[in-house]
Amino acid sequence: MKESKALKNGEIPVYIRVTVNGQAFTFNMQGSVLPSLWSQEKSKGKDRKAQELNHYIESVKFPLYKIHRELEIDGKPISAQIIKDIFLGNNKEENGKTSVQVHTEHNERCRKLINTEYSPSTIYKFDASLKFLQEFMRKELDKEDIPLNKINENFIRQYETYLKTERGCNHNSAIKHLKIFKKVIRIALANDWIQKDPFASIKFHLEEVHVDFLTMEELDLLVNKDISNKRLSQVRDVFVFCGFTDVA
Repeated sequence: MKESKALKNGEIPVYIRVTVNGQAFTFNMQGSVLPSLWSQEKSKGKDRKAQELNHYIESVKFPLYKIHRELEIDGKPISAQIIKDIFLGNNKEENGKTSVQVHTEHNERCRKLINTEYSPSTIYKFDASLKFLQEFMRKELDKEDIPLNKINENFIRQYETYLKTERGCNHNSAIKHLKIFKKVIRIALANDWIQKDPFASIKFHLEEVHVDFLTMEELDLLVNKDISNKRLSQVRDVFVFCGFTDVA
């Protein structure tokens, strides 16, 4: 507790302090408690606020110990600053994979499976999604790429808005691109490149589309239309054939 930071209601802010070989760093827990309710490393209170504070303390302590232990196992240097950088996501080495990097790797892996597991049109959609993601980060975030662990729900909501406004995608098209990005995030989760799923609280829903069918009169107009362009004439013939035979 930092008594020098006492609040007007008498509560004292709680801070986490990590000390390694005499070096320490401290950061605010964004929680406070009355001095009479504080006992060593937790609140003695019984109300919901006290329980939430104690739960948060434990949820912060575990990853800090985990970082320290992994550094030990890997034989890497250990200091308070290194633990702080990894915990706060400021360590370049620990930031690891980036969104564009993993998306690109995914697309290239799928490209090798064209005509076995994926069609060329599906690969085209994957490439378009990657292009849109890169454009979004450049225009809206002024970045070429960002680490996967920096992607959160707000990032996804901003990306969805960009697709619908700047790219002119309708709702269903935007959702399809988001689902492709979600697939990339799933790959990152499966490989432990990130620990938290930014899509966890996001639910997708497609809007029902009502397809208008041509009337016989409209189809006759197309059949009898004189088209001088050979390519367009062939396209018309194939379309009419599909219309009469129900073959897609």
